[in-house]
Amino acid sequence: MEASVKRQLRKQNKWKRGLGRSLVENISMFNPTSVMFDVKHPELIRCIIATRNGTGVGLAICSVYDAFDEKRGRNLAAGRALKALTKETNSEMIRCDHDFPQSWTFRQAGRVSKFANEFWKSQFLYVA
Repeated sequence: MEASVKRQLRKQNKWKRGLGRSLVENISMFNPTSVMFDVKHPELIRCIIATRNGTGVGLAICSVYDAFDEKRGRNLAAGRALKALTKETNSEMIRCDHDFPQSWTFRQAGRVSKFANEFWKSQFLYVA
């Protein structure tokens, strides 16, 4: 196999690194045109799975009390993006100012409030 072909295959499969085997298999069943991760250390990981029929987007927001774990966040975000693709709907609203439990600290609420404009932890976008 040619070196350039090997490089291309490695680049195409880079998204699979660190994800659970069943998660990779389930995502692969959708024949994605692209799978991308946007990591905003230490707060958020976003996974975008694009297919011919639509796009699934999943968010994983790291708590201020947890150590940032990129592998865990990638798995959570990918699972939520897969959930959106599977159900073809949005789910798991991100809490907004009036939804926070009284036990939450100002720092916890502030971290999640930054992403309240996203609305959903898993979102399905139709192809136009």
